[in-house]
Amino acid sequence: MNCFNKRKKWIKLLEDAEKDLDLVFAIDATGSMKNDIDKLKTDLQPALEEIFGTQSEARIGLLFYRDYGDTFKYMDLPVKCYPFTSNFNNFNKNLNSIKIMGKEGGDVPEAVYEAMYAASEFYSWRVGSQKKIILIGDA
Repeated sequence: MNCFNKRKKWIKLLEDAEKDLDLVFAIDATGSMKNDIDKLKTDLQPALEEIFGTQSEARIGLLFYRDYGDTFKYMDLPVKCYPFTSNFNNFNKNLNSIKIMGKEGGDVPEAVYEAMYAASEFYSWRVGSQKKIILIGDA
């Protein structure tokens, strides 16, 4: 089931979010995710604005991960991190920056655990904030 088709699914996922939420989207950026990422590019920002409003204290981070040996590199891991922002337009700009060319990715294991590790190391989580990581992938 494609969870990006209905904003209500995003709202339900974040309905208990507090206004001081620190949220990271960790997204599989391999070739098999191209259609899903295209859908995220159109649906995610409006859903976040619906949930939090346009003036929010919530901070949203964005992390892409790929297969071992692919092009991204953060701490020698196949991940690419964008810092927290409270500006959904900046978040959307970062989301739209990802390009999937051809058949990036393959049968090599995806760096899911490394994405979670990088999320814990890269981001400066606020003390006392509600913290969430939403992992989006297909494998």
